[in-house]
Amino acid sequence: MTMLLQLVGFAGTAVLQIPSYVLLVLASFGFVPDWGAYVVALAWSVLVLEAAVRIGGRVWDRYAVAALTSIRSWPGH
Repeated sequence: MTMLLQLVGFAGTAVLQIPSYVLLVLASFGFVPDWGAYVVALAWSVLVLEAAVRIGGRVWDRYAVAALTSIRSWPGH
């Protein structure tokens, strides 16, 4: 199950970066200036990262107590 969730996370990241990939391909063929593609791809990546951190933080805040309680019940913790 863990591997499947990791695969979904990896695939989701790849799908979210499709706009960057398209711009970089267009830049490699000369349809878009290289510097413009790099700037937009970097800005898009930062926006995706910020959204992921915010969503992850909300999920962690919601389930943190249950997760920490579960970890404390393990032997040696």
